[in-house]
Amino acid sequence: VASHVSVWAYAPFVQVFSLGDPRSGATSTTVTPGDSAVGVRVGLFQNTPWVVSAGLTLRVPIARAEPVATVFSSDPPHAEIGALRVGSGVFDAGAEVSLGRSLGGSWYTAATVGGMFRTGGYDPTVQWSAEVGNRFSPRVAARVRLYGTHAIPVGDAPRVSSPSGIGSGTSYTGFGLEGEYR
Repeated sequence: VASHVSVWAYAPFVQVFSLGDPRSGATSTTVTPGDSAVGVRVGLFQNTPWVVSAGLTLRVPIARAEPVATVFSSDPPHAEIGALRVGSGVFDAGAEVSLGRSLGGSWYTAATVGGMFRTGGYDPTVQWSAEVGNRFSPRVAARVRLYGTHAIPVGDAPRVSSPSGIGSGTSYTGFGLEGEYR
């Protein structure tokens, strides 16, 4: 958009969830679109090798908000312990600050901390990530990322447990290997 300003959109047209049922041993698969998001990121400070930026996000509920499958415990008697959700059904607005540093050559590291403010009585969350990556060429990059989101229990919507991480009161930590081709 302008120097040090970028606008982005995230539209997961296809998400695939496979969920095992320990009662029968069967696996069910759900294919669905996900909730979309748009955002803006502004570079606040750049002094080689450091960079600081801030961002705003608006998440839009597109995917189905109702549970699409029941989750059962793997331990007998296989009690119901949650439900797979593919959409939240609420709008979310987030803000974050990121700090990055060049490690020399095409390697870098970055860390982000922020919050997501949720409508519909959902608990707001604190979110964080840390990553190390490399731009192998102008078109190809890869990174290792740790990510966490942690609910602050102040909302009045029912709290749910979902393996997708979608719902009010859900907290989780994840790990990812990501590839990028431009």
